[in-house]
Parts: sequence; structure tokens; C-alpha cells
Amino acid sequence: MRGYPVRTWDEFVEHFRARLRKSSRKWNGTCCLEWTGAIGKHGYGNLRYDHDGTRWHKPHRLTWIIKHGSIPEGMSVLHHCDNKPCANEEHLFLGTAKDNHDDMRSKQREANPPRYVGSQHPESKLNEDQVASIKQARARGIHVKVLAKKYGVTHTRISQISRGKGWAHVSGPITKSASKQLNEQQVVSIRLARASGIRIKELAEQYGVSPQAISKISRGERRPHASGPITKCKQGARS
Repeated sequence: MRGYPVRTWDEFVEHFRARLRKSSRKWNGTCCLEWTGAIGKHGYGNLRYDHDGTRWHKPHRLTWIIKHGSIPEGMSVLHHCDNKPCANEEHLFLGTAKDNHDDMRSKQREANPPRYVGSQHPESKLNEDQVASIKQARARGIHVKVLAKKYGVTHTRISQISRGKGWAHVSGPITKSASKQLNEQQVVSIRLARASGIRIKELAEQYGVSPQAISKISRGERRPHASGPITKCKQGARS
């Protein structure tokens, strides 16, 4: 907008109010009054008039000035309705920069929301001491399934923690994937057992690894360089 070609403040205010339109958006039962003129890159309206040395005005700030005369130093005009083009005086309130930030956080509309670490996250089911215990337990060979049941989390979460892919800030031993812990002879024995018809679930319990790991080893998808018969997956067969 190139500015309004009038000389008096009253004319400018009249022009400004004529550019406001009721919106379908509401707050506290009243409609937003949205600025229909130019909108800046941050979503707020812009209009130009040299008043008290200020050439550019945002509609919601201008509404406050018209109603109250001025905005106190160090204060901002904030929206209850979270609608940036709105200039309904009933939807506005004064607050500090901290008030504005706290309001954004409470309404979960920050451009860069806070990054939580470990138990700081509001939805975390574990704390740092429990994670350290999980890492130690996995290093001693305690099965993922046992730990998942004990701590009330998924098998995947226990596996990620023990491999250092989650809660990396908590110290403790890093456990490699189960299939990588098996030695060459164990891999050969698994393949021989599968070739002789031993069930996957039985072998998984015997070697302390997941059924998926047993299946992939027996089909040669893991540890392909190890010897032993490769068992093809029979379509429709149950393990």
C-alpha cells in the first residue's frame, strides 16, 4: 500500500476502519475484524501513515492506539484469537515479549519449538537412571522382550536405546544388533536346525534373538558369508 492521500488523523482512521471486514473466525463469541489491505511477509497487515513519527502501522497495533492513545514502552499488542490480520479491539491485549513467548508456547504455535532431552519430554515413559539400567542389562544379555515388559515400552524402544540410537546423552555400553553378536558356529547351527525343520520361535528363544533375525539368517539375508544350508521361505507355510 502506498499510503493514504489524506492529511488528518480522523480521515485516516475512517479509511482504516472501512478496510476491516468481519471474518468467520471467532474468539469468545465475537468475530474477528480482519484487515483487507496489504499483508506483510509475517502475516500481519501493513498500512502507511506518518503519525507521531511512525510511518508504517500494523492494524492490530493501530486499533490499540486509536482506542487507548498509545502503547506503553516495552509492551506489545497481542492476539487472544491468534489471527494476525485481526484488528478487533476485544481480541487484543497488552503483554511483554515474555508474555508473547509464553502465549505461543501454551498454544503450541512456536516457529522453533523447544527440543526436549530425555526425561524432559512431557511424554517420556523413562528417566535417565532407567535408561542406564537398560543399557547395562542388554550388555549382560537380558532379552529385549524381558526389558520391554519390565519398563512398559516397546521392543523397538529397548533395541534403539541399547544400540545408542536413542537417549544418546545417557552413558552406558552400546550393544550391537543381536544377529551380529552370534558367532560363526552359532549361525551355522541355526541354518542346520532350520533345514532340519526346527521352528523359528524355538531357535529365537534358544539363541536370545528375534524371530526375524533367525528367519533372515536361515534365508541367507544376514551373515551371507557364513556356511550352512539356506532355507527358502515356503509360501503359505507357518514358522
